[in-house]
Amino acid sequence: MSETAGRAPLPVPTTRRIAYRAPLLIALAIGGLALIAAAGHAQAAGIDASGALDHAPTPIGGDQPAFEVGARVIVRADGDCLNIRPSPSIGAVRIVCVAEGSLLTVIGVSLPSDGYRWAPVTNGAISGWAADLYLEPAPVVGATPPPPVVTAATGQPNVFAAPAPGKFRIGVSGTGDPLALIAAQPFEVQAIFKVDGNGRWIFYLVGAPAFVNSLTEANLEPTDIVILKRSATITTIATTTARRVTATLSYYYCQQGSIAAGIGDGGGFCGVMASGQTVFEGAAACSRANMGQRFRILGDPNARTYTCADTGSAVLGEHRDIFFHNSDDGYRWWLQVDHTATIEIVE
Repeated sequence: MSETAGRAPLPVPTTRRIAYRAPLLIALAIGGLALIAAAGHAQAAGIDASGALDHAPTPIGGDQPAFEVGARVIVRADGDCLNIRPSPSIGAVRIVCVAEGSLLTVIGVSLPSDGYRWAPVTNGAISGWAADLYLEPAPVVGATPPPPVVTAATGQPNVFAAPAPGKFRIGVSGTGDPLALIAAQPFEVQAIFKVDGNGRWIFYLVGAPAFVNSLTEANLEPTDIVILKRSATITTIATTTARRVTATLSYYYCQQGSIAAGIGDGGGFCGVMASGQTVFEGAAACSRANMGQRFRILGDPNARTYTCADTGSAVLGEHRDIFFHNSDDGYRWWLQVDHTATIEIVE
């Protein structure tokens, strides 16, 4: 028999094994409980993987009252950044995380959601919802800018203060209907923009075909922060005895341009119109009853007076089909004036 074959293991008393292992098991158990408690605290505090804060496990809004619309506030997140989200929900994708000490403006009425209170805020470049527990009133320095004219999200469109032509206004939609929001404004809206739940910009461009617009009733909520752009063009038409009617608008053209969406039926209308004249910009195809009529279109960026010099089998009633030499020019014009407009008949 060899010296090692069949040798029994060195004896270790059972009591010593228990003595060594017990402290280790206790330490592991305590460590596991600490990790679970820490994870629960982080989740309750709204801390995501980046360490950014949304809210704390306290009642809605903590002890402070909701901020008024137009209030200037400062981020106080215990040294962390504060998440800004496109909707008042922990589940909404973060737009940005603003740093401790950042100055924000409250642009709407706070709303409760997920057990917490959310304030719609902006820093002038980015807008969204933040848990107001981590916001404090900013010190008053000089005059406070006037607040935007917005109200709570009630399902009724909010009325925004008119920006300068070509500029923007930020606020809470108040409605899930883009057309209702546009109609409620005291200025001519060119477009609506918002950030969706994935952090991407989507828009509704007035007058654009349906397939162009990514913002619809399906993805606009009354609580959404939106940006309205005012049209840059203000057309002034002299007051006369002219009568006004609502007309539907389209365009036809001679040459195809480079914008695929504006090509439509292919064009090629380059010859003589029903009046006997060669096509010209300022001509329109109208119903036979309106042949020879002259009219203006309110909000027309070209500020032209049009003449009904042509007609067509599909041009009926108060429809006006406006001629352009190039489809690109017609398409850009149509996006600005929309498919329905008020026209002024020049007698």
